[in-house]
Amino acid sequence: MMNQQLDRLLTELGDAPPDGRMAQVEDGVWRRIAGRREARALAPVRAAMVGAALAAGLAAGGVSAAAAVSSTPAEMASLSKDFAYAPSNLLEQDL
Repeated sequence: MMNQQLDRLLTELGDAPPDGRMAQVEDGVWRRIAGRREARALAPVRAAMVGAALAAGLAAGGVSAAAAVSSTPAEMASLSKDFAYAPSNLLEQDL
C-alpha cells in the first residue's frame, strides 16, 4: 500500500512542469561563489591591515610605557631623596 502511494506521488512529481524558481537557483549559486572568491582575494589585505594595526599599537604602547618608566610620578616625588621639602633636607639646611 505504502509503496504504491509513493510510486504514484513520484510519478506525479515527474509529470509536473519544472518550477520556475529553479532557474534562479543557479544564478544565486554563482553569485555566492563569486562573493566568496572576492572575500578570499581580500583576505591578505585584511591580514596586512590587522598586522599594521597591531604593530602601531605595540609601538605606541612601548613608547608610552617607556615614558612612564622614565619619569617619576608626582605622587612618588615627595618620597624621593631629592625632594626639597623633605624633612632631612630641611634639617640639613638649618645646620
